[in-house]
Amino acid sequence: MVVVVMDDPPNEIIQFGPVRSGSTLIYNLLRDIFPNCDVKKTHNIEKNPSTKYIVATYRNPLDITASMHHIHNQIPTKTTIRKNIFFMKNNGLIDFLNIIDNDKILKLKYEDFYNNYNYIYDKFETYFKIKIDSEQRLLLNKKYKINNVKKIVQKYDSFYYFDGITHWHGDHISPRNGAPNSYDKVFNDEQIEFIKKGLGDIIKKLDYNT
Repeated sequence: MVVVVMDDPPNEIIQFGPVRSGSTLIYNLLRDIFPNCDVKKTHNIEKNPSTKYIVATYRNPLDITASMHHIHNQIPTKTTIRKNIFFMKNNGLIDFLNIIDNDKILKLKYEDFYNNYNYIYDKFETYFKIKIDSEQRLLLNKKYKINNVKKIVQKYDSFYYFDGITHWHGDHISPRNGAPNSYDKVFNDEQIEFIKKGLGDIIKKLDYNT
């Protein structure tokens, strides 16, 4: 367990993000770093939240769509793509666009923190005004590295089974280990264009150049 001492420790932290955006990792890191705090995980949030501390994650929607096909064991078709885009928009993506300009919310880009946990710790230090020393970082790195998380979730038969405390699901990590920009291993060129059309200008608003 990692304990961080603060002059004014938070009583509540909201961890928010669209589905499949690395939110479970961030949620568990927050739980370990702030063991006496009520950390709440959600895929939906109001436009002007009153909670002081909010940590939000986001990810390339193309990769989210690919990840959703993986966890549901789907072969991509226009029907599955439409359903997953609709679900993604209503489970975090539209809400994230509504708070994207809120400077009081710490926003973490999946592609920046993928396999780079020090990036997360550095952002936490600045946002929460804390210090996470090298020993604490090593402990957290070891606990949450991809191979160790895979061992945790292998006891669950599918994504529909999960741990109610940590929110780690079965089949949580894709065969590509969640590597960024791997959507083209799931979708063909025509399907990629179909997804982009379905997302409208969302990719541009999130500053993804695809």
